[in-house]
Amino acid sequence: MFYIAVGSNRKSIATKTKSGHFIITPDNGSLTHVATYMGLEEVREIDEQKNRLPYSSARKRSSARIIDVLDIRFGSLWTNIPYDLIRKANIQRGDKITVTITYQDQVYYHDTLPFVRSFADAPIHDPLIYINSLVNVGIALNQASFADTYHIGTGNDWKIDLIKE
Repeated sequence: MFYIAVGSNRKSIATKTKSGHFIITPDNGSLTHVATYMGLEEVREIDEQKNRLPYSSARKRSSARIIDVLDIRFGSLWTNIPYDLIRKANIQRGDKITVTITYQDQVYYHDTLPFVRSFADAPIHDPLIYINSLVNVGIALNQASFADTYHIGTGNDWKIDLIKE
């Protein structure tokens, strides 16, 4: 299964390709290429009111958490910080969060980022904080690789600290 999400106000659609793959995507023309090269067997609109994961729609200062996954397709950082922690800290979409990323106590990144509902809420190439498909905090550059741009890796030595402004 492939999943492409932007969280904008576009309709969400699901399709089954002739090769048997399922693709979930916003209705933004992204299936044109798939239709041309793979063929589409079926396309349906998703009722997001009935078919949405819980919390997909922290304290004020969290203790340092780790960057445990690197989304190698897009260069986004996936943390082990659960969305529940963000909600408990009363952090809302639109809030500004200061992000500090360290490796073995050396600062590799420090900036204030917007907490957004979707990549569509941030200008292209701007950094952002979002909730990923595992319902944890993600850090990304819109349409660019955060990991490559800032030379960030993963593992227990990579720490991330979030502070609500």
